[in-house]
Amino acid sequence: MKPAYLKPLAGLLLAGSVCLSLAQAPFKVLMIQGTTSDHTPTSDAAKPILTAMAAANGFTIDFSSDHGLLNDATLAQYQVLLQMNLYPFDLTASERTAFQKFVESGKGWVGVHAAGCANNAWPWFARFLGDVTWVSHAELREGTLLFEDRGHPVTRNMPVSIVLKDEWYQFSKSPRARVRVLAKADEKNYSPNNADGDHPLVWILPDLARGAYVSIGHDPGDWRIAAYVDLVRDAILWAGSTSSTRIEAAGGSKVVSAPVQAGRVWIRDGIPDPGGPGRDGGRVRVFDAGGRSMTWFDEGISR
Repeated sequence: MKPAYLKPLAGLLLAGSVCLSLAQAPFKVLMIQGTTSDHTPTSDAAKPILTAMAAANGFTIDFSSDHGLLNDATLAQYQVLLQMNLYPFDLTASERTAFQKFVESGKGWVGVHAAGCANNAWPWFARFLGDVTWVSHAELREGTLLFEDRGHPVTRNMPVSIVLKDEWYQFSKSPRARVRVLAKADEKNYSPNNADGDHPLVWILPDLARGAYVSIGHDPGDWRIAAYVDLVRDAILWAGSTSSTRIEAAGGSKVVSAPVQAGRVWIRDGIPDPGGPGRDGGRVRVFDAGGRSMTWFDEGISR
């Protein structure tokens, strides 16, 4: 079965009779994978799929298991870091510093499965992930992942749910207060070690960067599931995207075409301004790359 990864990211933004076409700009991805024996088969299974995905969607991807590449000079060549089953606590102090600078500069991050095993050894990463630490997991077993938010570019191609095998990571608490949750475990469909009630497993990190965490990803068979491949594809495309933004001001509307890659966009005189908060005092509404309306803000737009 061929995975459905052949849909490039594109959108059409409208304001009155004005149309603005949006296309995905080329970008580079660095995938750093973990080397533990239980995770290597899944990371290796991903590589040919990701290679084909990149060719079909206008980005390039390099693969390595050398986390020494997490340095300023190397990361400057990339727009997205794909942390594939690499434990954050395996990084050295200098690698952590380079990682933090990369994501805080507004570049993209996609973490898969063991990338979310935050602990107290690196407090910044735990806050970055959603102010949570990893606690435990179940034995590999089949369960259902429920997509509760299909309005975000990462999940807009998802079905209501998918069934797959995983370890169903459990964290110190729900990250919901700090992140935008996209999908969660259906705890009724498997036997968790400790039922959480609210069990997010896929979320985005809007406060720091174009960051997405996909906790599912232990089993090599995931890469034979079309919806899972689509999920990772769309997370990468969103993390690496530049987008055109339609700004609708109170009392009128205008279309503004501007690259947006940082996690926060401010408005000054009606246009995106990366330099800081807008001061024109008007209320604005932003529409994302898929034409979906986001929230009214008085001075800035948090994306």
